[in-house]
Amino acid sequence: MNNKVLKRRNLLASAVAAASATIISVPVSFADETKTLEAILVEGTGVVNPYAEEGAPLKAKKTSDSRRTRDIADTPATQIVLTKEYIADSGKTDLIDLLAAQPSITLGTGEGGNSFGDRYIIRGYEAANDTFNDGIREPGLISRDTFAVEQVEITKGPSGTFAGRGSSGGSVNSVTKKANQDEEFSIVELGLGTDNYKRVGADINRWIGDDTAVRINLSKHEASVPGQEPAGDDRKGAAIALAHQVNDDLKFDLDLYHLTADDIMVVPGAQFTEANGNVRYIEIPYAFSGVYNTGIQTEQCTVSVGRGQTCAGQGGTTFVGDATIDYDGSGFNDDRANDFRKTEVNTATLTVDYNINDTTYIENKTRIGQSEHSYDVTFWKGRSDSKTRAQRNKMKANQTNLIMERGDHTILAGAEFSNEYYDLFTSSDLLEAGNVIDITTQAAYVMDTIKLSEQTEVFAGLRFDNFDYSIWSAESTRGGVTTPENTKHSEQSSWNYHLGGTYAISDTQKLYAAFGTSTNFSGEIIEAGASAGYGGFAGDIEPEQTQNIEIGSKWNLMDERLLATAALFQVTKDNVAESPAGYSQDTVSTTTGENRVRGLELGLSGNLTDKLSVHAGIAITDSEILDSATPENIGKQKANFAKNSASVMLTYAATDAFKFGGTLTGSDGLTVGDPDTGADEAVTPGYGFVDLHGSYEIAPNLTLSTVVGNVFDKDYVTARYARGGIVMMGEGRTAKVNLKYKF
Repeated sequence: MNNKVLKRRNLLASAVAAASATIISVPVSFADETKTLEAILVEGTGVVNPYAEEGAPLKAKKTSDSRRTRDIADTPATQIVLTKEYIADSGKTDLIDLLAAQPSITLGTGEGGNSFGDRYIIRGYEAANDTFNDGIREPGLISRDTFAVEQVEITKGPSGTFAGRGSSGGSVNSVTKKANQDEEFSIVELGLGTDNYKRVGADINRWIGDDTAVRINLSKHEASVPGQEPAGDDRKGAAIALAHQVNDDLKFDLDLYHLTADDIMVVPGAQFTEANGNVRYIEIPYAFSGVYNTGIQTEQCTVSVGRGQTCAGQGGTTFVGDATIDYDGSGFNDDRANDFRKTEVNTATLTVDYNINDTTYIENKTRIGQSEHSYDVTFWKGRSDSKTRAQRNKMKANQTNLIMERGDHTILAGAEFSNEYYDLFTSSDLLEAGNVIDITTQAAYVMDTIKLSEQTEVFAGLRFDNFDYSIWSAESTRGGVTTPENTKHSEQSSWNYHLGGTYAISDTQKLYAAFGTSTNFSGEIIEAGASAGYGGFAGDIEPEQTQNIEIGSKWNLMDERLLATAALFQVTKDNVAESPAGYSQDTVSTTTGENRVRGLELGLSGNLTDKLSVHAGIAITDSEILDSATPENIGKQKANFAKNSASVMLTYAATDAFKFGGTLTGSDGLTVGDPDTGADEAVTPGYGFVDLHGSYEIAPNLTLSTVVGNVFDKDYVTARYARGGIVMMGEGRTAKVNLKYKF
């Protein structure tokens, strides 16, 4: 049984645990139920992690989602978990940086009017709006820090029965740090490094009486982006988690979260096409005046050109020579001194867990929250340009799950309700909205996992979603055509399901097969507003449908401290919205597209030996446009897609006090274009880079750790704007030192 009602151990047991040099497993169960949830106290952290695998810091035993009633090794799906130890060893403090290093995940920019923010693409499909926090959808394209994150869970493949709308390629769930009643602890951290890196944090867990615990996480972070000054981050975060155990069966959790980010965002790169047709990418130096000579022989216009227009089309002089970026006041001024990206997030979540009886458990989550995200960014795309966008969001959501053990069945029934309200601005001042969006979603679902024999389990699930969407648009003028103020509305419903099973061919290996679906409604890409060509609202067109077929195997090795996985998959999306006249931000009139992604994913996480741990993955994939209203797209690759990618983290514990390791991350180049459209072969260069990490326990409860990122200072491109010019570059070399004290 998936029991989340935790009882506090007595003071003596906690003191023994704090002094112990071992890893202690704390069983938590219903009154007489034999099935238990393990709460693992990880040595040296003073923090109970209910999802950890005992003795394996880079391997999670289970996910936090109560609807996933089986351990990861027994679940017929590709699930990647980035544990707390993985996050610490990586040295990454942004969710988007953690995800960008994972196989089959790529990044996007701000195409089609979308905001620049945490935008990622899983298995070739947009996932920016498929981000969850403790199982509840997190609206808004915002910046996300990891200061209050316990672990990050990535589910690959369509999973509409769990995630609801979207999730064509997968979804991401961040699990926050919870108050626990197993040990009191205080942890303070100080980090310093190159590129003005300064980070201070605190993680404090205290008991209040016999039945209540409170946990407070605080963070202050400042840093420049390595190699991209003046780009940088300035963030403050606070998270308060309160847990109250009413009795053996009833528990309340209240989680409050606040983050403010006052960052400077710089688009550091630009694309140039040489006179011979070769494409080159360069980093643009930070400057305010003068002329920067790129040293690239190219066609160059002497006047500003519009998207898709040539120099001649603008009446300018075309010449072949060294390309220059003009900052001398002739209309191409670099205004990066005033660039910014600001985020503010405030949420409150109440969770109620109740054991109805020994075999029935109910969980209810209620969340209210609001966020703001705004930016002004200058970039070069054949001319100096800038983009300003902002959004304000308010949301409320409720999710209820009822889990029942009935013989060989684990039955789950649930319901969700959410309301999301967005103001979208085409300027960064949050004063006059261009679009106002109101979305109400209602859903109900049922799932069952059936044990047919000691070797065989099957599972199935069915979900119904109702998606009610309305958008108000202010009067606008584009291309000399004025569109009056208007309001549009759509209400659509969908059924999604999953079906699969596992078969144990030995004590350590299971084979599995699974099939799942998901639905993308018109307007689902919130930030696009009424820009239908990029996932914005296109009216009452038929929803896009995605199907995933996956077969694989999982090996639970080394006394369950090492998990190896292999999966063959095929994701097919049809009813793809498109415009028969080609790309258009504002007009989509058909659902005639179809595309497919096929691939092989391999994973390895846990302990290779008692001293050597690993977290590794490789994705070998291919994509194809199967049908399109634009015939020349058929047979091409999907846009924003990298065929092959891999990441390997190794950590070696040389002694009880000293460990060190490194991470190798690599990827093929990206195809470029608008989502779900055809793209030619990869146009950005492939890349690979190395990070190093290490830690040393100076004294009991005092640990010094260090991370050197991009050791060889490699230049690489992480994303490129669909129609050229804007290029996002990876971070340069950086070094950080962190001191952690536990008391």
